[in-house]
Amino acid sequence: MLAGALGCSPLRQPLGSVAPATLLGSGASGGSGTSGSSGSSGTSGSNGSSGTSGSNGSSGTTGTVDGGPTTGVLTGNQIPSIKPEWSACDPTAFRCFQDPALSPSSPVSGQFSGTSNPDPTAKPVIVYPLAGSVHPINLADITFQWRRAPAAAQTLFRIRLQRADGDVFEFFVPCHASTMGASTTSQCVYAMPPGAWIDAATTARGEAVTIDIAGVDPTHPGVVATSDPMTISFSPSDVTGGLYYWSSSVTGTVRLLFGARAADPFITPKSATNPATCGGCHAVSRDGSTIAFDQGDTGTAVLRVATTADAETALFAPAATHDSGTPALNHDGTRVLVAYSGRLLLRDAHTGRQLFEVNETQLGTTQHAFHPEWSPDDQTIAVTLSSAGDSDWAVRTGAIATLPYNGGQFGPEQILVPTGTDFNFYPTWSPDGRYIAFATAPMGTATQMPPV
Repeated sequence: MLAGALGCSPLRQPLGSVAPATLLGSGASGGSGTSGSSGSSGTSGSNGSSGTSGSNGSSGTTGTVDGGPTTGVLTGNQIPSIKPEWSACDPTAFRCFQDPALSPSSPVSGQFSGTSNPDPTAKPVIVYPLAGSVHPINLADITFQWRRAPAAAQTLFRIRLQRADGDVFEFFVPCHASTMGASTTSQCVYAMPPGAWIDAATTARGEAVTIDIAGVDPTHPGVVATSDPMTISFSPSDVTGGLYYWSSSVTGTVRLLFGARAADPFITPKSATNPATCGGCHAVSRDGSTIAFDQGDTGTAVLRVATTADAETALFAPAATHDSGTPALNHDGTRVLVAYSGRLLLRDAHTGRQLFEVNETQLGTTQHAFHPEWSPDDQTIAVTLSSAGDSDWAVRTGAIATLPYNGGQFGPEQILVPTGTDFNFYPTWSPDGRYIAFATAPMGTATQMPPV
């Protein structure tokens, strides 16, 4: 069956990964980006779904971070301004929060001042956050997840964060049933109050904190079962940059700034950013300055490149005829690789001028390059090689390969993962250039979602 990108006709596939350093002898050196050219969670590289860019920010202006309109390059202080929801629910704690649904007339903290439950099977087990994880101080929305003992009647919980200096943040919360996967009565989730979480994170910026979750059965107050402690950390500063991803609801690209609580439409059809009816396959340079995308749908799309500070103004006039399938920008947005109609072209991203075209015989007599992706140091190109392409972005077979790049010239391909019982597509690089993530599926079993 057909495999394709998260473009105007999206396909969801599992992930695979390979370390090119292991196969080639030496991996590409690291870069400052956070993911593939447009960012990726592994399912797409230069086509850019769920990706990141500009982790270190760039000069420019940023609008609101609470889901309102945004303009300019991703930079500046992006810590949301949300009033902390603290209360006086526990005078012994540095900060305290009590869910409004819990005994609003009196604090429940006293129920956790009794003896420890001696039964080890009664202890809650923390599922999320993960031990050792680092949390950006400007991300307000986090959900804690834990398991209570199946036989326990625990309905009241205390989530506790403790700093090295002894300051304690306490959150007294109920157990909310999980809505993800096969929920059971033992699974609990709780969306932390965003203002209080941001306050705790910024207070403990750059620090490790110890967390635990304690549970009590209200019919037996004073007997407390406490989870094993674990440690998480907070970043020393806010994380700048953002996620760009294709949205089926707008058939265009939306952007979520780190620190924002909602994404904003960024490239939308029939607008100043894109006069066509679709704009799916896209790439964002690692420095966050430039976006390239297909203006139009499969087989007719033309390349459009703009700065992220002014997405309404194309850097050069798009062509009158089809010249784009899956684009990829280098780290600073000065060069763009475009794969379409079996061709792989290098163009100047500021002028649109063609600089080089890879000779098809270099890839084999029946192979074509799809889904190009620059390494973080711009020295190597990862591609999907396929002899069975159904469109500019869809393939039925696929091998993951790399092409060395030096001063406008491309070297011979090196196949990392051949087509076998599985076929592979959409490679994207890790930020340090040591790994390539890619989508993979058994031959003949992939299914394409219908066009939106």
